[in-house]
Amino acid sequence: MKFEELLQRYKDGTATPDERLAVEEELEKARLIEAYLAEADTLPLPEAPEADDKSIKTVQRTITRRTRRTALAVVAGFLALLALLQFVLLPLINAQVYDAPQYDNPEKYHNSEFELLMDTITRLYLPGYSYLGTWAETTGFGRQTLSSSFYGQHDLCLPEFTLTCGVLNVDSREFWEMFSGVYLTEIHTCDHAVTALNRMDESVRVTAYVRFQEEMKLEEVVAFQREWDDGTPQSSLTIPAAILGNRTFRTLFLSFDNIAIGWGDTINSKEYPALWINPDTADADTFRQHFSSRLQFLIDNERIVRKFDPHQDYRRLLQQVENDEIIFDGVYVSGSPQALLELCACDAVMGMWLEDASFRL
Repeated sequence: MKFEELLQRYKDGTATPDERLAVEEELEKARLIEAYLAEADTLPLPEAPEADDKSIKTVQRTITRRTRRTALAVVAGFLALLALLQFVLLPLINAQVYDAPQYDNPEKYHNSEFELLMDTITRLYLPGYSYLGTWAETTGFGRQTLSSSFYGQHDLCLPEFTLTCGVLNVDSREFWEMFSGVYLTEIHTCDHAVTALNRMDESVRVTAYVRFQEEMKLEEVVAFQREWDDGTPQSSLTIPAAILGNRTFRTLFLSFDNIAIGWGDTINSKEYPALWINPDTADADTFRQHFSSRLQFLIDNERIVRKFDPHQDYRRLLQQVENDEIIFDGVYVSGSPQALLELCACDAVMGMWLEDASFRL
């Protein structure tokens, strides 16, 4: 029988003598346990053993060392991450825009998209000048400063560009201020040019823009250039470029390069025509191919070109070249005063504007 049943029978008075004895024995045990527990609550707790000073210092040193190691590991990891970003990842990102040429590796140099881009823009917008190169200097975290130079009548230095984390930051207004702005529609006569040229000594070399009486097609302007330019740097008159008609956002030139220039058959795995041009023997078709290839290169590198020139529609211009719709308003010339006076008297010339002059010492 369970104790609960015995206890109930004990309370009801129905338990047998043996059952009463069993219940009373259990109750006595409970009383003794209760008394013991009450006595134990009043006893003092045993004192904790005193810690050894040496042990405490040992523990403190261990904690300090671990804390220092953790802090150094965090700092080292952070510095390693910064170094990885600055010297590995960010240069790779910047290289998507500017890939520094290696001059001891011709293949690397000729495949530099940025170098070819600047060469193309120079020949299309800056007649009489040659692009020399761009130099990059690390000037901040993930930042490079690009400086370009050009060779011509006067050395030109382009305003500095910043290249930060693969983004080319350039002030387009500043960039285009260095390029020639030609408004041939405002040039109606040669009178002012003739007056100024007659006062000049033959030691002066003059740069000028010449407007045609009528617009010329490519074959006509090439023939005009052949008639007046003998193709030598010592010539009394050189015509380095023809000026496109007023169909472009900015004045654009077709360059008659006075040296053999060209690109390889392939650039960055893209097919381009071989453009080795000898101006002494080149015909209109050669110059048309030369011009089309440069326009195509700008189109293929539109992500960079748009940083410089967001408004020019090179696709439309290329289509006009392919459809033989390009016309020319005039030419860009450089020569002696006497040679320019003879040009002013040419039936094909309507007007001339003198841009600059330099002295041959």
